[in-house]
Amino acid sequence: MLVIVVYLAFLLSIYVDMNTKSTSSFAEWAIYASGIACNISWVLVAAAANKFTLAGSYGWTDAYGVSGTPQAAVIVVGILAAVAVMVATLRCDFGLSLGFTGSKPCRMPAFLLRP
Repeated sequence: MLVIVVYLAFLLSIYVDMNTKSTSSFAEWAIYASGIACNISWVLVAAAANKFTLAGSYGWTDAYGVSGTPQAAVIVVGILAAVAVMVATLRCDFGLSLGFTGSKPCRMPAFLLRP
């Protein structure tokens, strides 16, 4: 879990400098920003899954031995979906939201709309 948290912190520090707002061409976005954004989203999902695994190793299991509860899983999925929607709408970054939800947001980055 510690490795994932450190890796996530490293990715977020890169994302602050390199994101859809800081790229000026489609090539920069495709090579740098979208890869970092998609990686962040999958690391966040992996961190959430690892929290359930860690909780299960400490005894938080149901009658079938599955870690967590369905209610907790719904809450985590809701939080991740809310983060995806906020990033997609506020930062125009569909790479990050695509990794979370598998769907495109309503707005595209400005450089994708240029002729």
